Amino acid sequence: MKLEKQQTKTVLRCGSFLMPSMAAQLKQLLQEALTAKQPIEIDAEELESIDTLSIQLFISAHKSFTEAGLGFDVIKQSSTFKTNVKALGLHSFFEGVA
Repeated sequence: MKLEKQQTKTVLRCGSFLMPSMAAQLKQLLQEALTAKQPIEIDAEELESIDTLSIQLFISAHKSFTEAGLGFDVIKQSSTFKTNVKALGLHSFFEGVA
């Protein structure tokens, strides 16, 4: 998991997996991105495993970015990401932010 600050946006590259033990780090990176006051793109292309807590953090971050008037997009969604959010009944939410 890596945060890349670019000139007009911030990109969070998820890497291969997001697990509950990584939640504090994920939350910290999302807060850091929000503090930068730039739109964020979540690059979920390489995700092979993602837990429900991480998905919940993304939903919470989406709300925070929206309230701050900043863009929040999930780009390049892996099949695992799509399968997991669909299993939670959240696929329509993430289709709306991609």
